[in-house]
Amino acid sequence: MAGAIKLREREAEYSRTWNFDNFSTLSPREIFWADQYRWLESRGYLLRPRYHPNWIPTWKRTKKYISECEDGYPSPFDVRALVARQQGWGLT
Repeated sequence: MAGAIKLREREAEYSRTWNFDNFSTLSPREIFWADQYRWLESRGYLLRPRYHPNWIPTWKRTKKYISECEDGYPSPFDVRALVARQQGWGLT
């Protein structure tokens, strides 16, 4: 229960201070998924590049606009489930 309260507090703070510069910062719920990245990868699943532990926003390392980058779109604030791609199916 204490973990859920702490998450709600972090989400409230993130919402209060959010602006477009925050696209390069993971929300508290996104951090949860970023923390699961290696575990899911070890079981054959990949999350969006945005959740990779060494993520650097595409628009910061290329000349692309943020709107042209897949990782430029944060997940909704209330994300409780994400789509993971299963590795080994020949999909890129």
